[in-house]
Amino acid sequence: MERLEFRWTWLGADIGGREVVYQLGITQVARLIDRLDGSWFAVLDCHLASVDRHRRTRDCSSYESGRRGVELWALRHESRLRAEIDAQHQEWLARQTWLVPKPAEK
Repeated sequence: MERLEFRWTWLGADIGGREVVYQLGITQVARLIDRLDGSWFAVLDCHLASVDRHRRTRDCSSYESGRRGVELWALRHESRLRAEIDAQHQEWLARQTWLVPKPAEK
């Protein structure tokens, strides 16, 4: 299995040319959100269901500092993030009926 990489991407439509979603593979782990006053904040652990996490947000002094802060946070929590996302993927695969082998015909 290939190693998942962290990357920035857009949230749906292009938000002013700014990549605001930080992903591990295809799974969102953090997101930058701009406020009406032009300031930014980061939402962390986006891959966890809201009932499984406290709302983790961090204020950012700018978009650029928010990106760097998210990247440093992900680096510090990389092993946990990889383990949680791998577990989510394994749970999802276990629920897929198309993966169940058919019984051998006699």
